[in-house]
Amino acid sequence: MLIIGGIYKCKTDSYIVIIEKVNYVYCYEILTNTLGKDSINNEEIRDILMDQINYGLQKQHNFFFRGKEKNLEEIVDGYLGQITDEQRFNLSIELSYVAFD
Repeated sequence: MLIIGGIYKCKTDSYIVIIEKVNYVYCYEILTNTLGKDSINNEEIRDILMDQINYGLQKQHNFFFRGKEKNLEEIVDGYLGQITDEQRFNLSIELSYVAFD
């Protein structure tokens, strides 16, 4: 079961955050530069996410996505903790402006 506000490492070596769960699970893929690193911790993920929020999420709508929880659970490879309430609030606000097909 995916946790709202949870940071997850995917099998593709990307990282996602669960923003909301209503019929679909709404996520944001965190842009990381992990080349040459074996792993990244949750503090680094939160720092990177805060930089992206400060940069402006409206410029990053293509990194928001939604999917069925069962499908997302199949691609998740590990749980790294929670984002802050402030970060989840900012992601939730921007999520309301994202147009999903």
